[in-house]
Amino acid sequence: MHRPYTLVAHSIGALYALDYVNRFPGEVRAVVTIDGQVPLDGPVPDEGRLSRWTRLWSTSGVLRWVSSFAPTLLVQAPPDTYPEPARRTMRTMALRNDSGPALVEENHREAQNVEAVRGLAYLAALPVLAFVALDSMDALAEWYPAHQGQLEGLDRSELVVVDDGHYLHHPHSSQIADTTRAFLGAPA
Repeated sequence: MHRPYTLVAHSIGALYALDYVNRFPGEVRAVVTIDGQVPLDGPVPDEGRLSRWTRLWSTSGVLRWVSSFAPTLLVQAPPDTYPEPARRTMRTMALRNDSGPALVEENHREAQNVEAVRGLAYLAALPVLAFVALDSMDALAEWYPAHQGQLEGLDRSELVVVDDGHYLHHPHSSQIADTTRAFLGAPA
């Protein structure tokens, strides 16, 4: 028997989660976003040039060399949360994947993906928990109000501001897990 599940989405994944719940509403029991992207008012800037530079730095080895001196550049996972072997694996995956063809292509299509979900909303009965990074709010004045607006009219929603950067799920994984369990009414 099929059971609805909870989608957890970080960054641009929140756009895909929004699209998914609108296409397949009976398959999802709740959504949790972690500094998830929301369709902001106005045009989406073209990020294609930035991704080309990132790919060049990665494929040339410059990013690997720099990250060997600054290991937290790519992985902001604190030592007390993840052991060293896990952080090394995360760094390797970031070096391998962050400028790979699939992510570069996704980056080039960001404006198209945002436009595809502009105007979509979560169903009123769908519980939505949104974690927002304070650093993102500081960088974009419309970040917090856009998240508030996305949750308006929902029967059950919660917006949690976390004092950290975009990858807040690394240093705050315990807080996110505990808050999510409490929101969903799941046992610890």
